[in-house]
Amino acid sequence: MQEAVEIISEKGLNALTMSTLSAKVGVTEGALYRHFSSKNELIMDILNDIFLETTSQISEVNSRKQPNVAKLQKIMENQLFLFKQRPAIANLLFAEEYFLTNHDIKILIYSIINTIQLYIQEIFENGKNNGEFKQNLNPRHISLMFLGTIRMLVMNWKLSDYQWDLPAQGKVFYHSFLEIIEEKNFNQ
Repeated sequence: MQEAVEIISEKGLNALTMSTLSAKVGVTEGALYRHFSSKNELIMDILNDIFLETTSQISEVNSRKQPNVAKLQKIMENQLFLFKQRPAIANLLFAEEYFLTNHDIKILIYSIINTIQLYIQEIFENGKNNGEFKQNLNPRHISLMFLGTIRMLVMNWKLSDYQWDLPAQGKVFYHSFLEIIEEKNFNQ
């Protein structure tokens, strides 16, 4: 599956075919079809791996005994570092033109995004309950804004042909985001 991710990273999602993958791996297309019935099944497996990796990381961060602001920062750092190290993951997760036309992949992407959003929402709820975050904030809306901003950072990074440091820009964004959400009178 790593070779499939490399093809997506180098040439885009549409370039991934069983033919290009078999050539890259050095096996026949028939050998690939013994493992994956279609390109969609292969993509579903890749997405499931991403889902498990991402939710495992977020769950681990969420379980730490530390302020919620630190948890959010670590989650953002982890996600942006993952995208920087493996741009194909961002290409795949944000390939709307592909997954909107495939029901199974659409459902899986929806599940991935919603699960991540719920983890983030929980952090905002905890931060609101303990006074870290402003009381007038809606945790669901703020979690969607948080994730949407990550998406926009990644899109701008991709459109710039990866010319700037994604994690560094994420830190700049995060500090601006804190200005919006953080309760100024909170004492840790």
